[in-house]
Amino acid sequence: MARTWQYWTPEEIALIDAGLADRLTAPEIAAKYFPQRGGHAVGNKVAERRARTAIATVRPVASYVPPSGLSAVDVFAPEASSDETDDAFLTRMMGTATSSVEKATAQRHVRLRIASHVPVTIALLSDAHVSATGTDLPALLEFAEYVARTPDMYCIGMGDLLDNPIKHKGGNVAQIADDVRFLDLLVGRFRGKLLGTTSGNHDDWSKVLAGHDHLKALAQRHKIHYAPDELLWVVEIVDPTDAAHVTATYRIHTRHQWRRGSALNPCHACWTWWQEEGMNWDAIPDVLAIGHNHVSAVESRQYDARDMWAIRPGTFQRDSSFARAKGYGRYRATTPAIVLPPVQGRVVCFADPEDATQFVRGAAA
Repeated sequence: MARTWQYWTPEEIALIDAGLADRLTAPEIAAKYFPQRGGHAVGNKVAERRARTAIATVRPVASYVPPSGLSAVDVFAPEASSDETDDAFLTRMMGTATSSVEKATAQRHVRLRIASHVPVTIALLSDAHVSATGTDLPALLEFAEYVARTPDMYCIGMGDLLDNPIKHKGGNVAQIADDVRFLDLLVGRFRGKLLGTTSGNHDDWSKVLAGHDHLKALAQRHKIHYAPDELLWVVEIVDPTDAAHVTATYRIHTRHQWRRGSALNPCHACWTWWQEEGMNWDAIPDVLAIGHNHVSAVESRQYDARDMWAIRPGTFQRDSSFARAKGYGRYRATTPAIVLPPVQGRVVCFADPEDATQFVRGAAA
């Protein structure tokens, strides 16, 4: 349908001039006099009237002698047509802040339901650092395929899946496109058994410097859950013959890094995370897992007469110029695995997924 233009009448222009005389802003004039017109149209007309007024009142100083008490030159600069009142600004800022907090809270909490009558194994993948230099890419593909073909085994990602060297001086930025493509193929090799992932500090470099969150795009493409920094998993095992019957519930809390760590005790960061944040959780977690430091470690403590496991996955980055320059060691690729009984019971953790598989087979024998 053709648009019907509303021409400005002399009466309407007089109302605009009256509003300007009362020192009203464009949005205030629109609200007071022209509720039937669009705010953009009113703003443009207000700016036009200000400009016309300025032209009409400027006098050449050399040839004009003003009456006593008046200035020689008056300048009326038009204001932006999209002026925002203080009240509107505060409402917008408060709404954005509230929405941001609510979004982060919703993202980090995830509920997972798995139908099984046998133990379920979940491997933890962190610090893959996909790159053509220094990373054991064949081992990464082999791990993904191992998870894909092993019954009742799944995987959770914990960040730094991509090396993403753009922050390193002299990093091979041209290689990043190939690295992203390899990571995309790697995720596909899990055949849908990579359940979700957090971001890591290497992932965040491109997000901060270039505004692109490659992990978010990857998760959307492969339909896996994604959250920056932290994921708090509630894992429910359900009866395969009755989806409404939950036979066991376990909590696995994962994040890429925590500020309070120890070079001498790799699991220290897990325990300080529990001590500082545990009061905000609605239940005691069974597993606390943090990546980032590339040193694999698994240990347990008892809380409330139950085992709580602390896990630090290793890395697939076997060597790199950055690691050598900073004095980091060379580590074996490790992806610790958690075994969850189908009926509420004791969680068991292993430093290697193949050890977890052997344990499950032995328990079933």
